[in-house]
Amino acid sequence: MHRGLRVLLTLIGVVAMVAGTVSVLFGAAVIPAHGEVSASVDSEMRFYAVWYVAVGVVALRAAPRIEESGAIVGGLAAAFGAAGLARALSWAMVGRPHFTTLVLMVVELALALVLATLRSTAGSPVRRATPPEPPGG
Repeated sequence: MHRGLRVLLTLIGVVAMVAGTVSVLFGAAVIPAHGEVSASVDSEMRFYAVWYVAVGVVALRAAPRIEESGAIVGGLAAAFGAAGLARALSWAMVGRPHFTTLVLMVVELALALVLATLRSTAGSPVRRATPPEPPGG
């Protein structure tokens, strides 16, 4: 279970850093069917993209330290859940987004559940079978 969580955190870290960096460099142009956006919206997106890069760094730093990273994994689970719910709120208030955005929403909500489930093992030591006591001893 630890190996799977390490791989997942590494994947999240790399994807977040790459996607965040691309969004910082290209702004709203990376969003499918983005249409015209104001300079303020583009600026805000690039600002939040830097935080996405920061999440990637945190995930990558936590990956090799699973035993000490339970709180970080829980925080990432909560953040992905909140992000997915924020997309759902936008859909309800503004309208249906591009299909790619809907896929991202589902992925974010699924990641929240997977990370929360794996978090329960993050701080648990690996259990090894105890050898039986020798006879008479």
